[in-house]
Amino acid sequence: MIDKEDKLNKEEKFVRRTLQVFLCIAELILLWRLAKAYSPELVLSIGIISVMLLITLVIEKVKSLSIGKEGLTAKIEVLQKKLKNNEKELYKLISLSMGEDTYFNLKKLASGKFGIYEKPHYQGLETELYYLRNLGYVRLIEGSANSIYEIPEKESDLSKYIEITDAGRRYINLRESIAEE
Repeated sequence: MIDKEDKLNKEEKFVRRTLQVFLCIAELILLWRLAKAYSPELVLSIGIISVMLLITLVIEKVKSLSIGKEGLTAKIEVLQKKLKNNEKELYKLISLSMGEDTYFNLKKLASGKFGIYEKPHYQGLETELYYLRNLGYVRLIEGSANSIYEIPEKESDLSKYIEITDAGRRYINLRESIAEE
């Protein structure tokens, strides 16, 4: 197995070195054209040389290189890894923005069957409902109550008054995906 990996690494290095040689030759040709005549192509040539020099410096880290309608595209492995790590950390921070009790109640609301509840005014569950509403994760069911405060303090099912939004479902999905990692 190691021999195959070594062979792939050698082939990959050979391809990268070949690309480096090609870029150097292209740079030399462009420099020759630049030195030969001063023209409007000068600016374009300098720009191309600069890009090629940059690519040559990081060629070991270039994952792919393409030229298309959008111009020159180089995907650099190091930057992609940093972006992925930053994205994961951001998702973790977002998931930590809600306590376990509030998250548990959000999931119960998502089930559509919250069940029996007690909601003293300005305490516990009521403040969690305000918090979830302010985040856009839940909303009052139209015609059920005029405000969270007006929801009865005790009843058989909170799901008669509050429903989860798409944003709330997306938050649950995000938090569950992070927990799986």
